[in-house]
Amino acid sequence: MDFEFWAPFAVNFIILIFTILMWWSARQQTAKEKTKQSPKAAVAAEKRLTRNVIRYAMVSVVLILISWLPYIAGARQSPTTPKNVDERVDQWAKDFGLGSITVPSPAADAYYSRQFTLKDGVRVHVRRYKNRPNYLEYSGAVTVSDQDQAALSSLDPNQRQVVLDELLMEFGKLNFGVVLPAGEWPPKAVELVKSVPITGDYNDSAFGADVDRFDGAVIVTVSAFRLAIDRRKAAEDVKPK
Repeated sequence: MDFEFWAPFAVNFIILIFTILMWWSARQQTAKEKTKQSPKAAVAAEKRLTRNVIRYAMVSVVLILISWLPYIAGARQSPTTPKNVDERVDQWAKDFGLGSITVPSPAADAYYSRQFTLKDGVRVHVRRYKNRPNYLEYSGAVTVSDQDQAALSSLDPNQRQVVLDELLMEFGKLNFGVVLPAGEWPPKAVELVKSVPITGDYNDSAFGADVDRFDGAVIVTVSAFRLAIDRRKAAEDVKPK
């Protein structure tokens, strides 16, 4: 049972019962007074009962509005869980205007697998793997430009190692894992990967922030290759001929 969803209903029920009991108690008390008092006093008691009922009703309305205020303001949603996160990610992506397609995951080992196209053309895969159902994985390939590949292929082994070390240092600043293809030089692409836990308060804002972080990581990765190459060129230019 979704406690956060049903809690306001329970609160409203308790308030309603409390109001009825208070009204009934006042009604009984008034009835007793009317049997002991003059007609004029009985009318006054009836008016007092009416005022009390109005007060109880007003307090009840205020408490009910307070219990429902987060829902009325749209500030609360039921918790995000592995059971509903797939549908929510689809909706959030739609709300942000991201293009999406379903893509097969490696070995068909994912409950959820979508590729989203950001407004600047960057593509990010969002997957929820069967062996890690409580996490969303953001990943995507960053292509190394033909120009940078040509510059990297012209490096000698020593220069190549220096550039690789510089790249790894830059990648270490990212909040993403970076996978370089093994045994391939120059690399045609690198893979960015990050896993995010699915928590109850994971919402559209968190999804948008993760997508923006991925977009930023792509920009930094592309710049890292260009910066490392330019550093090597500058170092070679200052060497004595």
